[in-house]
Amino acid sequence: RALPPREIKMKLQAVCQELIEQAREQYGLLCCIAVSSQYKQLRELPEAFAEASTLMDSSFFRAEEPVLFPENGHAAGEMGKQSIIRDLEQFNQMLEHATSGEMIKHLEKVLEQIRGYSEGNILVAKGLLSDVCLVAARYYFRLTGDEFGMNKRIDEILDDVYRLPNMQAASDYLALFVKGIKTKLENGDKEYSLVVKKSVDYINNHFAENLSLTLVADHLGISSSYLSRLLRMETGINFVDLVYKARIEAAKRLLKDPKNKVNEVGEMVGYKEYAYFYQVFKKIEGISPKEYKNRGSEM
Repeated sequence: RALPPREIKMKLQAVCQELIEQAREQYGLLCCIAVSSQYKQLRELPEAFAEASTLMDSSFFRAEEPVLFPENGHAAGEMGKQSIIRDLEQFNQMLEHATSGEMIKHLEKVLEQIRGYSEGNILVAKGLLSDVCLVAARYYFRLTGDEFGMNKRIDEILDDVYRLPNMQAASDYLALFVKGIKTKLENGDKEYSLVVKKSVDYINNHFAENLSLTLVADHLGISSSYLSRLLRMETGINFVDLVYKARIEAAKRLLKDPKNKVNEVGEMVGYKEYAYFYQVFKKIEGISPKEYKNRGSEM
């Protein structure tokens, strides 16, 4: 006799759970199994496979379900589409004043909105998750002017996001990322005044040009002597050293690329003469540009 659909599902669930457990115990593998609807004829196998494949994609959003059936899929709510931009903006605003704990709590709300907005599309979800990371990274950069103080480059962070296996892993990654930024700032990194923020931003965006204190001061509409005092008071270093820092940090990133030659990197970051680039680089890093490049290739 034919079994009722509910009983068939229960038996399939048990078989799948046993297979998953065996894979975990014998091979150390974490598995997820997608089960399509029931099809009666062999020629319908491609349709069943397509349905199971689509269902498997949804495992990114359903990490808590090792066995996936069509009828227990999650419908996305319209509220997600209406509010995702608002929630990302609110997340940006909260970074300014909320504690780490408050940010983590709010992050869960943002992730739920991302889940709903994505409607099962993994690329959309990962794109929005990347936006959350970029919002936090831009916040850190605005306050410190240090693009590399997060211990990872932006491309590395985005690569991490696109390697995330599911939303639970995304939640864990973003919580650590946001907490790390807030901790760095709360442990002594001070917030700069608006003038200094704009100065640092200008330097970091134009370091390869022929920068001068007067040029930046004129751009901001203030006197060079006033800007010089502010920079030294808030950052602890003078204008010239800020330019050096921006150029050398960019040079370090460029030197890691095998396509870039050492003498060309100096010109790319604003030094027309290699000897001067060599002098500044060695003063700041303690080794020559060539030694830095060779060291990177050996790692």
